[in-house]
Amino acid sequence: MSETNPTGNPEQLQRAYPPATDSRKVGAYNSHCHSGGGTVYKDVLEYRVWVHSGARDDVCHSFDSYQSAKAFSESTREAEEPLVLVLQNPWICWHDKRHDFRLVHENRIAEWRVEWLFEDVATAAPEAALARLRREHPNGEP
Repeated sequence: MSETNPTGNPEQLQRAYPPATDSRKVGAYNSHCHSGGGTVYKDVLEYRVWVHSGARDDVCHSFDSYQSAKAFSESTREAEEPLVLVLQNPWICWHDKRHDFRLVHENRIAEWRVEWLFEDVATAAPEAALARLRREHPNGEP
């Protein structure tokens, strides 16, 4: 799915790219976390831009809005496109032994591609998202 392209309307931008739930915590999250997966999310924690610094480790910059992260990304050499850090609870997990998807009721923090926020299943009720995944993958393959 491609990123939406909201106009410059602030209300439309906020709906398309939700701000961080608690701006006081932006920058306090561990840079090492899950990557992708989980299908649904509860809250946006922060937006991130990773900058490749050559010989040193990559550096993570955190922002409370997509717009700030995008502006930084576009104006900084060696910067990647923004990512979003989300809190998931519950989240959907593939269960290898049962060959099925299941809901996991615990906190999970994951870095996502920003466009995943717009997928219908990401904002659906977790039970509806689970049912949809099971319908779309009837043979038990993720």
